[in-house]
Amino acid sequence: MHRAVLACGVLVVAILRLTGQTPAAEPARPEPPKEAKPVVRPPAEEDLRRAREDEENQRRAREDAAAQEAASKQAERLRGLLTKPMSIEFDAGPLKEALGFLSERKGVPILVDAEAFQTDLLIPDVESQPVRLPRMNGVRFDAVLRRLAGQVHGVYLLRSGHIEITTPERLAAEIGREVSPDRQVPLVYTSYDQRPLEQALKDIADSTESNVLLDPRAKEKAKEQVTATFRNVPVDTAVRLLADLAGLELVMVDAVHYVTTHENAEALRKKLPRAQPEPKPDPAAKQTKGA
Repeated sequence: MHRAVLACGVLVVAILRLTGQTPAAEPARPEPPKEAKPVVRPPAEEDLRRAREDEENQRRAREDAAAQEAASKQAERLRGLLTKPMSIEFDAGPLKEALGFLSERKGVPILVDAEAFQTDLLIPDVESQPVRLPRMNGVRFDAVLRRLAGQVHGVYLLRSGHIEITTPERLAAEIGREVSPDRQVPLVYTSYDQRPLEQALKDIADSTESNVLLDPRAKEKAKEQVTATFRNVPVDTAVRLLADLAGLELVMVDAVHYVTTHENAEALRKKLPRAQPEPKPDPAAKQTKGA
């Protein structure tokens, strides 16, 4: 039997060879998949551009932060100079010479907005205007500046890195209220970062020579940490905003900035006398007087 099967197989193979055909081969078994290796490709141009932009943004952010820190330190230095007492005497001379003397002595640039004086006050060459200072001992630097600026009908402002002498009109436009050169509005130029309210209020009172009173009944809220930056802000506005940050309120009592609770502020306002309107002139009285 086995011999017959084998003979048949041999015969089939012979027939296939004679006809030019070959027996079908067994299908090849697929090889097991090889583990793919990660392909390291060079970064695309878009990725490089984004990386450069990120690096540039970080560099600018560091520079801006450093500049802001330097400006803040400079502003604190200038603010400290304003409150320091000094002795001075300046005989009659041009404003430019007097400011140059102060600038050199205090080590701070003092600039004059000549265009503002020309436009607002019709003073063509304000730096040539004569000024003088009598002998003064133990006088704060800001008082000296007010006296000098007032002699040319001007005011002074604290800027980042320098002091500016300008007109009341320019100051009024900046702070949003009328300004008189005879009595300049005390301005706050400082920053507070997580400072207790009571300390911030004391600092403002000392630097602006203003009367600031904190209600003892608001003792707990006065310990609240406040963060703020003021650049030439009227003292009453600065005190009002700081008080609000701590949940308190400002009440003006004559020239005193009184910081108290909302309940007491409401009760106090009812007790304070209200300003009476000025009486209108009587036309009949005018006629009688003119008669």
